[in-house]
This record gives sequence, C-alpha cells and structure tokens, in this order.
Amino acid sequence: NHILSTQHPEHGGYVYFTPARPGHYRVYSQPNSAMWCCVGTGMENHGKYGQFIYTHSGNDSIYVNLFIAS
Repeated sequence: NHILSTQHPEHGGYVYFTPARPGHYRVYSQPNSAMWCCVGTGMENHGKYGQFIYTHSGNDSIYVNLFIAS
C-alpha cells in the first residue's frame, strides 16, 4: 500500500525506503544531486508485477505467486 508514496508529490524524488514506524521520516532522492541505484529498481518492480502473478511447475501445476487482480 505504499507504492504511491514512494515518489515525492512536489519534486518527484523517490524514497530510499519506507519505514514501518508510523509517522517516521522518509529520505527522498534529490533530482540532479542524489539518485540511488535501488530507487530505479524499486520503481521498476511495480511495472513487472504482471509477469510474476502466476508460475508453473512442469505441465501439471500452476501456482499463484501474487494475490492481485489479473
């Protein structure tokens, strides 16, 4: 439920991590001065969910990997 909050609403920077503590601060990347490698891969993950909803084993078994609409 924190996908939308991974991007800063004003300057567009991405959050480095989302703390589990309520009300805790977030550190966002700063455009043109601080961009972390994991920021890019974290945003890329959201676009790949469709690839990993299901998987299979051989010809007999299908597994639901992600419980999302498909």
